[in-house]
Amino acid sequence: MKALVLGGGGHIGNAFVRRLVVAGYDTVAAGRRSQAPVNLAGSGATYQQVEGDTLADLLRGYDLIVDAAAPYAFESVDRKAALRRGEAIVDGCAQTGARLVHVGSFTTLVPADTLVARGLSALHPYFELKAALQEQVLAAPVNAVVVNPTQCLGPWDMRPLHFALLPLLVRGEVPFSSNHRINVIDVRDVATLALRALDCERFGEPILLAGHNTTLDTLFERVAALSDSSPPFWRASADAGALTLFALEKLAGVVGQKPLYPSLGLVLLLCQQWLFANRAQRALRVPLTSMSKTLRDALKWYAGREDLRDAPEPARSAVS
Repeated sequence: MKALVLGGGGHIGNAFVRRLVVAGYDTVAAGRRSQAPVNLAGSGATYQQVEGDTLADLLRGYDLIVDAAAPYAFESVDRKAALRRGEAIVDGCAQTGARLVHVGSFTTLVPADTLVARGLSALHPYFELKAALQEQVLAAPVNAVVVNPTQCLGPWDMRPLHFALLPLLVRGEVPFSSNHRINVIDVRDVATLALRALDCERFGEPILLAGHNTTLDTLFERVAALSDSSPPFWRASADAGALTLFALEKLAGVVGQKPLYPSLGLVLLLCQQWLFANRAQRALRVPLTSMSKTLRDALKWYAGREDLRDAPEPARSAVS
C-alpha cells in the first residue's frame, strides 16, 4: 500500500507520515521545500517537493492521499489557486480510486461562542477558505475521511520559533495570559484517530476531534513548570489581544509589509472553547495522550530546534 501525505513536513502532516510508516505503508511526504525538512529525519518516509503544476502528476499511483496542508498566511493566499488545488486532489482521487483523508478545522463545525471571535473569524479569510475546501471534499465522489481537530500540540512543529506558542512562552515573549477556555489535542492522536476512521470507513462525515479541556492560564503554568520558566505576569483579555494583532496585520498589508506576528494563531485560540469527544470520536476507541506527555514531548522537540530561530520561513503558497 502506498500513501502520499501532502504537507508531510508540517506539524500534523509529520504525525501522519510516522503513523503510516508504522502501519506498513510505503509513504511519501510532499511539501513545498526543495529538501526534506529536519522533522522527517528518522521517519522512514521519502520526501518529494511539490508545486502547483506538478500536483496532478504526483497524485497518481497511491492508494491513500492525506491532505494535511493548508493556506495559513493572511494576505498572501490566493483563494482561487487554493480551491483549484483542492479540486485537483479530489479529481485525482476520483480518477484513481485512492482514498482521501482531509484535515479540516474545528472552526467549520463549532461556531465561535463570543462576539469578537465570531467577528474575527468572519473577517479572516482562513476560516471561509477552510470551510470551502471541506465542502469541496464532501461533495466529491470519493471515499474521504474528514477530521476537524482542535488546538494541536506536540512534537515536529517546523514553524520558526518566533511563531510557535510554546517556545515564545519559555523565552518569556508572551506578554499576557488569560482565563480563556481552550481544548488541545496531540498531533499524534489526530493522525491515529483519522487512520482509525479510515479503517472503519467513516467516509463523508466530518468528525470533530476534541482533546483535553484547559485554560490559557493553566496551559501557560504547566509549560512554565515543565520548562523551569515563568508564566506571563500580566493578565489581559484574549479578545483585546486578538483584535490588536488582527488590526496590526491588516495595517501591515496596507503598507505592503509582512506582519511581525500573524494574528491567526491567536484568533484560532480565541475561537476555542471547552469541548468533549462526541459519539463519532468515542466510537473510534482511541485513548488520548496525556497533556503532560504532549507538552513534555513538544518542549523537548523545540529545545532541539534552536537552529530554526533564524531560519527563513518558506514562501507561503496555496499549495503549501
